Amino acid sequence: MGDGNTDGDASGSSAVARKKTAITYEKYIAMVNLIVSRVNDDEASGAGEGVDGEDLVQWYLEQKEEDLDNEEDYHREMDIAKMVLKKMVKDNILMAVRGEGLAEEDAEGAQSTAGPSQKVVYVLHPNCAVEEY
Repeated sequence: MGDGNTDGDASGSSAVARKKTAITYEKYIAMVNLIVSRVNDDEASGAGEGVDGEDLVQWYLEQKEEDLDNEEDYHREMDIAKMVLKKMVKDNILMAVRGEGLAEEDAEGAQSTAGPSQKVVYVLHPNCAVEEY
């Protein structure tokens, strides 16, 4: 009986903790267009190192700042932007590059591997045609 109750409690709590978020297809495409144009501009400028994930989310929120009424809207839009980035990676629009790079890894040594959250940089997927979006 103990195992049955544990499984039931675990599935119930995960269902409560994770609520479904839905956005319209038009909003998704608008977000994809904005993000792809930002990453493409970065690559076209010659840097070619990609855009940091947190910087990309902050940039998106700055673009949408006029549409956000309060702090709750800001946090909801931030969560949606992070989910859209994950979907863009899944759909082969962007690639997520994790890690710090060799030069910084040598300087920091074991500290970079010990950190729980690694820096994520987004670059356009080679199979993504910018004109599609």
